[in-house]
Amino acid sequence: MDQMGNGTNQGGYNRFMGADSNYVQSFQAGTPGEGSQGMPPKRSRTGSVIALSVLGVALVGAIVLLIVFREVVANSWARMTKSPEDYLRYVVEKNLDSDTYFKEYEEGYKMLAGAEGIKLNGEVRLELSRDVIEKIEDAYTDMQNSYGYYDEYYDYMYEEMNRNNYDYLDYDAWAEQYAPGGEENTEPAIRLDSLSDIALIYEMESGEDALRAMQALQLSDKEYLLTMNEIYDMDKSVLYLQMPELNEDYAGLQMDKILDEDEVEQLNDILGNFGNPASQMIEPKTLRRIYERYLDVLLSHISDVEEEKNTLEAMNKRQNCYVLSFVMDEEMIKDTLIELAETMAEDSDLEGVICSYIEKNMPDEDADAVWAEAVDALEAWAEETENEDLGLASDIAVSIYVSSKGKIQGLRIGNDEAELFYGYVIEKAALYLECYAENDGDELFALTGKGSRGAKGASLDCTLSVDDGDVEIDFALSELTKNGGVFTMDLDQFLDIAEEQGADQEVVDDLSAMVKHGTLRLESHHENKKTEASAAIMDGNDKIAGIRWKAELSEAGGIEIPSGKETEKISDEYDMIDYLQDCDLDLFVDKLAELGLPAEKEEELREEIEWMLEDY
Repeated sequence: MDQMGNGTNQGGYNRFMGADSNYVQSFQAGTPGEGSQGMPPKRSRTGSVIALSVLGVALVGAIVLLIVFREVVANSWARMTKSPEDYLRYVVEKNLDSDTYFKEYEEGYKMLAGAEGIKLNGEVRLELSRDVIEKIEDAYTDMQNSYGYYDEYYDYMYEEMNRNNYDYLDYDAWAEQYAPGGEENTEPAIRLDSLSDIALIYEMESGEDALRAMQALQLSDKEYLLTMNEIYDMDKSVLYLQMPELNEDYAGLQMDKILDEDEVEQLNDILGNFGNPASQMIEPKTLRRIYERYLDVLLSHISDVEEEKNTLEAMNKRQNCYVLSFVMDEEMIKDTLIELAETMAEDSDLEGVICSYIEKNMPDEDADAVWAEAVDALEAWAEETENEDLGLASDIAVSIYVSSKGKIQGLRIGNDEAELFYGYVIEKAALYLECYAENDGDELFALTGKGSRGAKGASLDCTLSVDDGDVEIDFALSELTKNGGVFTMDLDQFLDIAEEQGADQEVVDDLSAMVKHGTLRLESHHENKKTEASAAIMDGNDKIAGIRWKAELSEAGGIEIPSGKETEKISDEYDMIDYLQDCDLDLFVDKLAELGLPAEKEEELREEIEWMLEDY
């Protein structure tokens, strides 16, 4: 028993460890199990797991590669399976994809169409350095001094004329012989310190039956200096005006008594359209159809396209690409123009857009009659073009440079007389741009740029050359995206160019003193419903002068119509004078004085206002 047990156990152990030689031999002989003791061993799954793992990794890798290089794969497939003409159409439509161009438009349309009202608010802010303000003050002071000198000269001139002496001296001779007796005003004739930071704050809001607007002047970040509020009640045709700093009551202009019935109706139509901006926009689906229709017309006449592998060169850098070439002869151009005209004449979408605009904004015009005239003109033009010689000196050759991803990176158009080229090369993160135009062998302009692409967008240092390099202007572009970017340019180079071109040296010196080492900086950014833009002349990090604009679009919050208790009805000019007499107009002049109104002008304005009100 022990021996049998031991033998059995030993056999099981050997089978478990894969060491049963009889079983191995029988398996190799094709009779597994024969000549061995007990059951065959279980097969190991390690090999299968490894095989499946390798297959899975390969599959995932293929998917990742397909995702990463999907544009390359898609472009290669399109190029291999399509004719050159169809591939060119594919490339152009892909690069001018209507989805890309109309996405933001559609979002804006939906927001405006779905809102019960819209609100736009923002500001325009002017900032001037003390140096610029002093130069403006000095210029005004010199002008005022000159007026004083001229007053003396006119007195002399009239005295000579009264004595029948018409051989009097001209101003320059008189000033040289008889020095002006008036003392020159050494003090600034105007003070403009407030212009160091002044802003116009604005709001515009539309509701279902009312519109509201507000404009306010602000010095630095202080309270508003002057405010104008406007509210228009379209139901009652009343325009409410208020300057709260001068009078808390509104002036309620009864437009139906100030204007005739047709004028009131036209005013309501115009303001009503403003209150519903979506009504002035083309419906996105219609606009997309129009866009795609005319793009199709332009592409349908391109034939005999040649395709080849070649290189695109920009700033001596090369990139492999596919080149699609075709020729535009006179017949092709004429056929394209004629079909465009005929398509427009039969385009019901275009007819709807134009007639709708006329009905909303030109109520005195017959929309159908205007469209009929346009159709007649298009058909007549198409007929004339068919029988006309375009006078094309030679055929126009077109070459489109396409990257492996299907991106159009270059375009060359030209004939025996002229050529236009645009192209850019990407080398890792580096970007090289070149664009030029030539005519009869002369370079009209050439633009080159070298930069990079990064997380904040593309950046380029550019040079614009004009007239075969006689004039060169350097500038830089940075943070370039579809939402905006920054433009900077050294202004000293313009002074050098002006001097080379023979500008007056005194003028050049004056400008140089004002903008020495100056840089022009333009910036614009748009995101969602917010837009910001600025223009400034910088001296290093110091701002010499600048203007900033920002705006934000949102849904309206509701417009409150002024009550009768806070309104004075205005039916004619006499009612308006009564309202103005209740306003603190002296305070109005005081506010203008804060903005820099000269003392003598301040007094003149007070007297003018007083005279105007007393006359009524």
